[in-house]
Amino acid sequence: MKHLFSRYGGRIFQVQNNQLVHSSNKLSVDIDELLENHSHQLSENLYYSSSYEIKSDLFGELSTCPKKALKICSFDHDFSDLSFQEQLEASTCVYMMPYAYPNVIATIIKTVSSDVEFFIGKYKVNYDVVLLTWYRNIEFKGLNYISQQEILESTLLVLFQQMGITSLMDLQPSNTAYGRKISNAFIGKSQGLLDEVNEYKTSFSDLLKREFPIL
Repeated sequence: MKHLFSRYGGRIFQVQNNQLVHSSNKLSVDIDELLENHSHQLSENLYYSSSYEIKSDLFGELSTCPKKALKICSFDHDFSDLSFQEQLEASTCVYMMPYAYPNVIATIIKTVSSDVEFFIGKYKVNYDVVLLTWYRNIEFKGLNYISQQEILESTLLVLFQQMGITSLMDLQPSNTAYGRKISNAFIGKSQGLLDEVNEYKTSFSDLLKREFPIL
């Protein structure tokens, strides 16, 4: 049951004999293979791989969050991983850390929902590695990519889009050094940016390049 709420392949369930079956077809690759051959290009300098779109051994559940992953923010949002007649809400915490290379950022999330618990009871809450963003041809002093506002905010937008969020509420940056990099301007317009993509069909790639010229 816990797999229903894991972002690891959360949208790749199959119905067999009237039962929801978790697919076990994983892509067994190393990080270089995933980045080079299984990444999507959003701009000249930004590529991503997501557990919502690809099942790989590099994504998955974690019982604890890695110590080197820092909390970036938390937010409330609509919950659409499973279909219910009622509109459900959830809260997600976001953590990020470099992965294998300084310019590859792993995003880890933990989602809880009292609305979901109301319907099915208590379920195990996991941390989930859900997204790798790869920033190519961009160099920062000291190669500390995750400390850059543009990197954090563009990665968050990719995460929101991959999660299928249409209603984003109460985005709260963490008190970590990286969380404080998130600007009030981004917080104020994040829902509007999602509306552009979801309602007005603005190209997500064009939106990213408009908001973050560095990309």
